[in-house]
Amino acid sequence: MESIKVAWDGFNHSPSAWLYAVAASGSAIAAWQYWQSRSSIPVYGGIWSFSRTLSTFKLGEKGREISMRAYAEHPITLIPRLEGWAATAHSKYVEEISKAPDDVLSFMDAGEETIQTKYTFGPNFTFDHYHLQVIRNQLTRHLSGLFPDVFDETKCAVSNYLGKQDNEWKVVKVLPFSQKVVAQASNRIFVGLPLCRNEQWLNLMVSSAIDVMKTASFINMFPVILRPIAGWYSTTVTKRMKAANDVAGSFFDEKIAAGTKGSSDDFTSWLIETAPEHERNSYDILSRIVMTNFVAIHTSSMTVTNCLYWLLARPQYIVPLRQEIEEITIRLGWSKEAIGAMIKLDSFVKECMRITPFGTQIMTRKVIKPFTFSNGFQPPVGTTVSAHLYATHHDENIYSNAGVFDGFRFVETSSGENGQKEKGETEGNVRKAMYTTSKSFLAFGHGRHACPGRFFAAMEVKLVLAYLISAYDMKWPDKVYDPSVPGYSEEGYRPPEKWFGNRMMLDMNAEMMIRERASA
Repeated sequence: MESIKVAWDGFNHSPSAWLYAVAASGSAIAAWQYWQSRSSIPVYGGIWSFSRTLSTFKLGEKGREISMRAYAEHPITLIPRLEGWAATAHSKYVEEISKAPDDVLSFMDAGEETIQTKYTFGPNFTFDHYHLQVIRNQLTRHLSGLFPDVFDETKCAVSNYLGKQDNEWKVVKVLPFSQKVVAQASNRIFVGLPLCRNEQWLNLMVSSAIDVMKTASFINMFPVILRPIAGWYSTTVTKRMKAANDVAGSFFDEKIAAGTKGSSDDFTSWLIETAPEHERNSYDILSRIVMTNFVAIHTSSMTVTNCLYWLLARPQYIVPLRQEIEEITIRLGWSKEAIGAMIKLDSFVKECMRITPFGTQIMTRKVIKPFTFSNGFQPPVGTTVSAHLYATHHDENIYSNAGVFDGFRFVETSSGENGQKEKGETEGNVRKAMYTTSKSFLAFGHGRHACPGRFFAAMEVKLVLAYLISAYDMKWPDKVYDPSVPGYSEEGYRPPEKWFGNRMMLDMNAEMMIRERASA
């Protein structure tokens, strides 16, 4: 009894001891719950795989290899994600995942868990997703009319970032450059002039996107039972929203006050019109804009960066792409129609997304009700299911020489819906454009929950690249041609990516040289 009393007194006088006790208890409960729900399918990590976070870090070292092996050897494998274990299915089960009812396999529940929206954006995002309606409907329908503004802002952003050049080479870090251009071009649509050129606003939108990913990753390293504590400790929503309101609060107050008397041809007005009455205030509308920026900036700037890395790694594509861009813009001008007609550029971007997707898994769904795959497997309720992304895109049964970069792969050959290689893609065959999803091309997901903003993203990414290729010369700095530099190869230098869990991270510090073309 005396020893128990001493221990109790120690806890009372040591708050950290209580924290360690809670953490240990939470970990033990999480481990036991996982073991109880452990299914009969193969699990990455073996008997010790209950330590999901440790397995996730280990996966980061050999994520691609593990994913490829699991895809080849098993129809479904439990592979760790930071937020939980995911029953990851072969491409032949993609349609089953995409067609499952939302009250059985929930896309929203899985997304909220991945991003930890309650702690990264606020509780309102758990209950209402009306901003997605605006992206899916009004934004997509008005792309042709919005194109001139996006093009104008792309040129402005590039020019401002590079400054006066006088035909001299300038060295820039590729990812920050892409983030700035995408952020400014996107916000021309989201908030318009002059706010889209406000440096404070743009820096906040870029930093917020990075902050959200860091916060969500931190929270998801903890067992589920401890995530509310980790979320409360790490959330930056209040700080971020105060900073955003300081910069743009008056703008949103004026837009809301204008009501139906204001313009209805801009994203913010559409958002206000669609919002439920209790959210028609500057704070809530502003929070939806911040969320939209997070999605647009993070994914599109990563895609632009990925494409620039491949373009400079395979500079032989620059001339034919430039010829296509110049021929079409002479004929059609700089327009959405022109961007859609650039089938070589579309193929190049699609190939970049295929060969270096940003992870090993996609189409993650949370199991809400019992669900049975066609092979009889039943994932436990409360767990998640997903599809192989990297392995599907590198499946030799779908893509010939799947490990080789072929920028014009989708001009003459394309993967059919049955996974077999088809010939004869033409300009009018929009089914195979980069924004078209299938069970063999999953960069935007697939099915009714495919990325709703993919049409805007495709237009913006291709526009940024088309403008850079036509108006600028680009190349790697001479220092990368040293055989001792990581990423060097005789075929062409490409900055090596890193893996964190199931996610692929591009090199954030890679530099390129750029100058305005004399003939542009």
